[in-house]
Amino acid sequence: MEVLKIALQLFIRIVEVAIIVEAIISWFPNMNTSKLFYILQEFTLPIEGPIRNILNRFQGVIDFTPVVSIMLLEGISRIIGRFL
Repeated sequence: MEVLKIALQLFIRIVEVAIIVEAIISWFPNMNTSKLFYILQEFTLPIEGPIRNILNRFQGVIDFTPVVSIMLLEGISRIIGRFL
């Protein structure tokens, strides 16, 4: 059970890093068409997509999806750490 907990928490960390890197790359217009950006978007879309759909109703110009996604993943990681 401990191996499962460590594996899940490691996967969550990898997704969090991917979200941060994607957010940083999105600040540079030339990088938005790069292969790395496309791969990161495809990797993080299952998490960020639904959150972005919900937040688009309430937000303006700034996209808070990465922040909310990381907060959600961090909460999930803590729950895994506590109960597994």
